[in-house]
Order: sequence, then C-alpha cells, then structure tokens
Amino acid sequence: RLGELQAIDVRIVGVSYDDVASHKAFAKKYHLNFDLLADPSGTVIAAYGATSILPGFARRISYLVDEKGVIRKVYPDVTPGIHATEIMHDVRTIRAGSQ
Repeated sequence: RLGELQAIDVRIVGVSYDDVASHKAFAKKYHLNFDLLADPSGTVIAAYGATSILPGFARRISYLVDEKGVIRKVYPDVTPGIHATEIMHDVRTIRAGSQ
C-alpha cells in the first residue's frame, strides 16, 4: 500500500529511539522502503507526544502532517491492516477541503 500512498504524495517516516545502524538492519530485514529517523535522545518523540511509560520505547502513533507542517490528524491506535486506507481517505478529505 506504500506505493498507493506515494502516488498521492504522502511521505512515510518512522521514528524511534534506535540508532541509525539499528534502523538500517531493521529496514533491510523487513524490506522497508520508507525513511526511518533515529532519535536516540527522544527529542522528536517527545515533541510529538509519543513517549511511553517504558523508558526507551515510543508509543505507536501516526500523524498526518500537511505540507506546511501542521498536524491534521492523529491516529493513536494504529491497526496495520486498515491504516493505509484510513490515511488515503483522510488525505483525500483534507485536500477536498472537507475538514
């Protein structure tokens, strides 16, 4: 579904506390073709309110951020099987000016 998202100009970025080497290994193992941001200090994770009660772990949250950097929607409970469809629907709705 990544190709469908990219076709409507959606960019996917994953963020975690892991370092660059760990991200490279993870992306290779799971054949990921989107960017992973290494945030060992947790600065970005904290800025987006994704810190967890467990030290060194981030919550699994998705954010739909527009081209101006404005968070348009937060997905606090991601269901992988339907998440891409949710995002595509919301992007189209936002672009149509319905929100």
